[in-house]
Amino acid sequence: MKDKHLKITIQPGNKRITVPKGSNLLSVLTFAGVTIPTLCNHNGSCGKCRVILRTVADEPSDVERFSLGEALISEGYRLACKTIIFNDCEVVIPQESVENMFEPSYTGEEISQISEMPYAVEPHILQKEVNLTSSKIFPIDKRVLAAVGENYSIRPSLIYHLKEKASGHSWAVLNKSRREVTDIIKKPTAVLAALDIGTTTIAGYLFDVAGGKLLSASTIFNPTTVFGGDVISRLTFAATNPDGTARLHRSLLEGVRNILQILCKRAERQSKDIYQIAVCGNTIMQHIFIGIDASCMGIAPYEPTITNLYNIRLRHIKDYKALGLNQDIDVLIMPAVSAFIGGDAVACALAVSLHKKDRPSLIIDLGTNGEMLLGHKKGIWAASASAGPAFEGYSLSSGMRAGIGAIEYVAINNHLSVKYRVIGGGAPVGLCGSGAISTMAHLVGYGFITEKGHLKASQQSQRFTDGGFVIASAEETSTGRPITFTRKDVEALQSAKAAFACGISYLIKAADISPEDIENVYLAGAFGNRIEVDDLKVIGLIPSDIKAATSYIGNAAGIGVSMALLSDTAQSDAQAIADMTKHINLGASLQFEDEFVNALFFKNSGCYGR
Repeated sequence: MKDKHLKITIQPGNKRITVPKGSNLLSVLTFAGVTIPTLCNHNGSCGKCRVILRTVADEPSDVERFSLGEALISEGYRLACKTIIFNDCEVVIPQESVENMFEPSYTGEEISQISEMPYAVEPHILQKEVNLTSSKIFPIDKRVLAAVGENYSIRPSLIYHLKEKASGHSWAVLNKSRREVTDIIKKPTAVLAALDIGTTTIAGYLFDVAGGKLLSASTIFNPTTVFGGDVISRLTFAATNPDGTARLHRSLLEGVRNILQILCKRAERQSKDIYQIAVCGNTIMQHIFIGIDASCMGIAPYEPTITNLYNIRLRHIKDYKALGLNQDIDVLIMPAVSAFIGGDAVACALAVSLHKKDRPSLIIDLGTNGEMLLGHKKGIWAASASAGPAFEGYSLSSGMRAGIGAIEYVAINNHLSVKYRVIGGGAPVGLCGSGAISTMAHLVGYGFITEKGHLKASQQSQRFTDGGFVIASAEETSTGRPITFTRKDVEALQSAKAAFACGISYLIKAADISPEDIENVYLAGAFGNRIEVDDLKVIGLIPSDIKAATSYIGNAAGIGVSMALLSDTAQSDAQAIADMTKHINLGASLQFEDEFVNALFFKNSGCYGR
């Protein structure tokens, strides 16, 4: 029996586990709680799940040789998703693969201004100080209700614990929408959590019930990315595996539990102190979170099961016990518009009060499942762009999310001299989305990327190699390998920017306005702090004839879902936004393919020299 099981040691951390012989290494790491990026549904094409293997394993596959190259393979590098373990071994997770080491730089900064939101803070959950002295005349439940002093009832599941909880100086936790006494606690520790479940990351925010003060914030890697880099590939996984839907759901719940524990630890709270959660995400992620089959959105006519705003009990979430929370707490699900315009898009619109604008404003959410919304108080039009994870840094050859060690801005002159800015300072680890955009914009502007998207090497600079354009040499980085911008990176960003450019064009037509009519442009997404609007115009993502004031608003979906958590009026407005928004299906247009191909061109190539 012993020869059928292997001992695996995972570094850093010296974690030891026992697994069956012949196990897939990525599955082993997932089982051990190690999250590393993978964007290709385990086919090896993304090359992101790099590990160093210190043992004899099966021969590297052709996919590994293509993605890694012989030099890395000779150093022991393998792709975890393509490696089968036949011997005891030690696995080293290299720095560039340890995604949970990095926090995005924007986390919590914009949410800390929630006190300035255009809504009064009026959460569903309140905590009221009460004095529950003992009495020989009145039973405990009557004393509790008398102390609360309003028309409340006691939550049925609480009556079993009243005797032990209802005594002396306490706080009654009240659910005002249900008119229930939810709990009785000895300290005023009740908190509320807002979650933005993105395609690639999960952002979380923890608020004090009293006054809606932000207590903590965090972002983690969405664990469902191991089943595919975008939502469509995850639906494919669910459809082609007997337990695929259940695995996606359980994986997401594990991620949610993880981030809630992080939020509580940072705020010196416990999971039992959470009395309400608000959730937004794209429509597919929201279905997966609840436990509703999302396969209906993978095939025509792409109909979601639910799109309305829902306030439900946690126990109505499938497998809710995996979250480790009280089954009776409320869960707010943000309303969606369609299968491809989800609660996150509605939250973005809510964050900037798009439904109250007198003149048209444009929101561009540059995420994996990107959305664009154009509107004002008379109507909102929305479109989605399956941009892939390029703008978030993941699919780039040297890519990473906007966290510590990421190059967030690159400046290049006509002599190919390079300056860059690293989040957190120090030696760079990789390139995040904003850094990639600025690199592309400068190379396009000086003509080193042609109109068709080809890298045009200069014979007078050593920056261009067979691997692409070198932003940081091996000597400059913390990984000991160069950070490069490759032809593959150009293609990924080229396709993504074309999708957004087409979407914006279609929204302007649908709203029957001209580009000059747009008053504000809001940029949202997981970027670093420095993204230049001119860079987006140079690469052609934003039409050059849009002259509107542009501002970066960070995680707008996180702002919007936090507003809905803290305000009944904001919840009503969120539903109103969903109801007034019209989804523009880009794929349904006969001209879309031609317009998309036209948008692939870099028409501003060489513009810096003009």
